[in-house]
Amino acid sequence: NDGEEEEKAAEETVQLRGLPMLRRGSRGDAVRAAQYLLLCRGMTLPKYGADGDYGQETENAAKKFQSLKGLEADGECGSLTWAALTN
Repeated sequence: NDGEEEEKAAEETVQLRGLPMLRRGSRGDAVRAAQYLLLCRGMTLPKYGADGDYGQETENAAKKFQSLKGLEADGECGSLTWAALTN
C-alpha cells in the first residue's frame, strides 16, 4: 500500500543521508541538526534550543511536528520524521 511504499522510500532516503534514529538520551551533531530543523519548521525549544541533547523538550517538539505532519507522534526521530524534516 501507499503508506508502506512511502515508509520504505523514507527509510532509503535516511539511510543514504546517513541519518540516525534519535530518541530521548541521544546526543551529538545529528541531534543538533534535528533540533535546528524542528526550529526551522516552527517548533519551539524555548529552554535549551539546539543544544545537541535529545531531552524532554526535543521529544515534545518532535511529537508536535509529527502530529502536524500526520505521522505517529512517538517523539522519536526515525526515517519518516527525518524525511518530513528534510523535505
